[in-house]
Amino acid sequence: VAINKDGSVSVPAITAASAGASTTATGYYGSVCYAPDVDKFVFVYSDGANIKARVGTLTGTTFSFGAESSAIGASYTKSSICYDTVNSKVIVAYAPASGISAHVGTISGTTISFTGAVSVTATASSYTDRHMIAFDSESGKCCLAYKDGAGNLYAKAGTISAGVLTFGAACDLGALGGSSYMTVIALPSMGNKFLISYLETSYKSRVLTLSGTTLTAQTAFTLHTPFTSTIPFRCAFDPVSKKIVYAGCSSAANIGIAVVGTLAVNDISYSAVKVFASGGVGTPVEPIEVVWNTFSQSPTILFSNLANSNYATMASGSIVSGVWELKDTSVVYSGTNQYGIASPSTASAKIVYVYGDATSYSVVTPYSTSAVNFIGIAQDTVSSADFTRVATGQYVTENQTGLTVGAKYYCADNGTISETPSSVFVGTAVGASRLLVKG
Repeated sequence: VAINKDGSVSVPAITAASAGASTTATGYYGSVCYAPDVDKFVFVYSDGANIKARVGTLTGTTFSFGAESSAIGASYTKSSICYDTVNSKVIVAYAPASGISAHVGTISGTTISFTGAVSVTATASSYTDRHMIAFDSESGKCCLAYKDGAGNLYAKAGTISAGVLTFGAACDLGALGGSSYMTVIALPSMGNKFLISYLETSYKSRVLTLSGTTLTAQTAFTLHTPFTSTIPFRCAFDPVSKKIVYAGCSSAANIGIAVVGTLAVNDISYSAVKVFASGGVGTPVEPIEVVWNTFSQSPTILFSNLANSNYATMASGSIVSGVWELKDTSVVYSGTNQYGIASPSTASAKIVYVYGDATSYSVVTPYSTSAVNFIGIAQDTVSSADFTRVATGQYVTENQTGLTVGAKYYCADNGTISETPSSVFVGTAVGASRLLVKG
């Protein structure tokens, strides 16, 4: 059995992904972040002339929105956003007429206000939507990656002190070329590090180490060569296994693939390729997003499903023996999916997904399993709401059949136990019908 959030127990079981309420607001190129200390989401977008923001509150699968903020800055292009959990501040980056600027935002109830602009770079860029920001709670700093007008890739570390945001020197990562996208994520508990990933002719990934406000780029490791450069790849860090889950395009066609990366100090090795979209990933702008679901403790991939009219689709899975395994897929939004950005809630089993040109906010319930909360094996067959005895750690349960003496058993997503390794260890067989729970 597994223990639930309300203290009751139930059989571990798959909860299929399903779409929640969808709310549409006028706006373009939206981004979203989650503020865990106040359980709020912050949406940032362009109204066609200026960057603005709104605070969202999630109740069940329904959103309520606070008032639209004053203009943060003049821009029609995509902005990026992260939440500084050390200072309880929002950081928004965007591209005005020239260069990249950033602002600090403060949430107050269901409203948000921003400080004046901080110039990250004054260099004009032809790729004003090619930037990404992430916050690392271990170092208390953010990392902003961006491209200049010549297509060169840079990264800067930012720090908030007394409400003021400053950036260190630029880390030059070299020419990226053309309209290629990049993504940057934090690597919490890995020693003040970020991971930047991008597409040249191949998908590549490299660690950025942080000392003070100085970022240093480590060796780039080639992940995969995609079939088309129109599909960027995204990634998320699994803080449990200390691994990285990547999603992108296969080398043979637009087939969606997932790869697990393993860190060894600053080196990265990759697992075998696993397919999550055999019918292909569509090619609207930015059709893939990956997010670590803190509730189900598993990675979730959201993508444009080429085999189903480019509808936004969620592929849920888990890392098993160092390889990503697909568990379930379901439609999130019955419309063309592009500019997809997602953020998980730590307070509920929900992921907020922002997609589309006219910014729509869709709340979806991710695939999850209560097996991660496994506490023991029920000793009785009972009806719902009845009491049962549970064999917990170091207890020998004698109600099993067909066990192999000495073999280790694990809990599968459907609540059954077998010798197939999973993230949930159940126990060791000490007889054909006897299992030493967690022993």
